[in-house]
Parts: sequence; structure tokens; C-alpha cells
Amino acid sequence: MACAISAPEGPDNKKTDFCDVLYVTEILRVILDNLIDDKRSLFRIAVSSKDFLDPALDTLWAKMYSFDPFIPLLPENVRQDWHRAYMLEDLSHVHCPEEEWKLFDSYARRVRYMFCGENTVGRSTYQQLIIMRPTSVPFPRLRALYIAPGRGTLMFPSSLRSLAVCDLGRGPLHALPYIELALRQAADDVPLLGELEILGVCHPYPEGGLHPLPFQALHTVTLSPVWYLQPGDFDNFSRLLSTAPVRFLTLRIPTFSTLFPKPEDKTPIFLNVEVLDITADPQVAGDVVLCFGSPHLHTVIDLCRFVRCKLRWSPMVLGQPHASKDLCGCWSQSLVLDLRGLP
Repeated sequence: MACAISAPEGPDNKKTDFCDVLYVTEILRVILDNLIDDKRSLFRIAVSSKDFLDPALDTLWAKMYSFDPFIPLLPENVRQDWHRAYMLEDLSHVHCPEEEWKLFDSYARRVRYMFCGENTVGRSTYQQLIIMRPTSVPFPRLRALYIAPGRGTLMFPSSLRSLAVCDLGRGPLHALPYIELALRQAADDVPLLGELEILGVCHPYPEGGLHPLPFQALHTVTLSPVWYLQPGDFDNFSRLLSTAPVRFLTLRIPTFSTLFPKPEDKTPIFLNVEVLDITADPQVAGDVVLCFGSPHLHTVIDLCRFVRCKLRWSPMVLGQPHASKDLCGCWSQSLVLDLRGLP
């Protein structure tokens, strides 16, 4: 059954001569999508009609912020041992026939967004599942994933378009290359990844070769380290993504970071960036902008941190900045620079 909806009047107050036809399933999808964060209503719709059950469950399980709802769906042997993983026991020895994973898979295939920040044995729950099932991707239709990677195997579904990797670590002096390993695996598994966010400790290891990662569609990148960047970290990071078509770049640079250990090195970075959103000390922010080699850069959103009465700006400043003070008594200044039209 279909429902015809007349098109709205145009700017000249004349009705267009066509109608949009929506089927009942499409109307139901619109309703469910608007209820995606209302789990109670979605559950009620799912149990109200056999015809509504499957699409309602798809939406109900589309966004998952914890792995806990999946624990009762695990095979019995895995479920009995799952709590031991939180007591630093490895579950890699637990193997079950694929037949016993059917219930878990029937719900896992519905997930589009997954937050897997919980750790077991220093691994994310997502990674623990892969170690137990090395030939199966746990959530095959994922579009977005937040993961805290650890030691061991990783796999990503080809459907993934947004990835956030986080490693709070134990400080910059004890960093392990888990984020870099996760990025390399993602580049191999999902060359069409569109958005990437790197949180926490980020120290790409030179031993990895720093070969550019083969991302073909990566347009948005956020780098937000929790610890200061050591000399060479930012350079290594930019080299890893040097061939990716990044157009929107967000940088949150901690205080006391050293981004350019060799100021004489003027190698251009990020050749396709159009919009740069940077939070950093004024001198660091200026140095970053001057190193960009993108002829497409037209907007710089600059949130500079500085101590009271010690404001410095580079000659590039255009327009009127806006100042504010944080809870620590330090001032910050935000500025949007539109570079279009400049020679």
C-alpha cells in the first residue's frame, strides 16, 4: 500500500505537478528513525505487531552505548566465562561452534553505531570477540565505531564510515602503538572510511615505517591527544595521512607540545584541507597554519590559549577575536579566519 503526498508550493506560490509516493514501510521507517533514542517506545512498537517487529528491532539496536545487552545473547560457554575477562583472564581459548552464535549474530547485524570503550584484559570487548571468532566480524553492518584498541587481532567491517580510536594509556612515556596498529588495520579493511577521530595518547612509532595509510575517502579527521605531543609525533601523524583526501581537520594541541622539532623543515602537510579547526597556544597555531600546503584552505577556526596579559597574534589575524576565561583563570580567544579572496 502506498500514500501519495503532494509536493509543497514553490517560491512562486505555484504547486509543482508531481507527488511523492511513500509506501507504508517507508513511513514506518521515518517514524522509527525519529524515535531512535526512545528505547521504550521502540520496544512497544516492536511488540505491537508482527509486521512492525523486525524494523522496530533494527532501530532499537541501531545505537549501542554498551556491550552489556549482548552478554545474555552470547553462547553459554562464553557467557559463563565473560565475567572472568574483567578479572584479567584471557578468553582466546574459548571457542564455540558457529551454530551457537546465531542468536548473538541475529542482533549484532542490526547495530549501526557501537561504543566499545569497555576493556577486558586490556582489550575492548569488540576486540575480545574477534579473538574468539577470528574469521567473523562481530557487527557486520556497522557505520560508526568507538573503540579502545589493545593487543591482539582487529578487524573492521567494510560498511564502516566513521571510526573513533581512544587510548588513554599511562602517559606519553609509556605509550604503546595500539592506535597506529588500529589505523593500519582500518586502512586495509575500510579504505572508504570517511571520518576518523583519534583520542588520548597518540605516538605513531617510526618503527612502523610511517608509510601513508591508503585511505581513499577520508574527508574528516580529528586529533585530540590527552597528553602533550613529543617531538616528531605530529610530523609522524601527518605523514601517515599524507595521501588521504582530508578536507576538514580538527586539532586539539595540548600545552607544552613540540610539533616541529626541525623548524627549518618546510615540507607542506595536508595538501587538501579546506577547513582547519585548531586549539593551541598562539605560536603553535601560527606555525601549523604556515606549514599547510593546501591551496584549498579557506577557513581557519582558531581557539588560542594564552595566559592573562600575554596575548600574541601572528600577522595573519583578520577580523575581531572573541576572548573568554575558563575555570582555571586562563583566557582563550576564538577567531574565524576566512582566507577566500586573499592573494
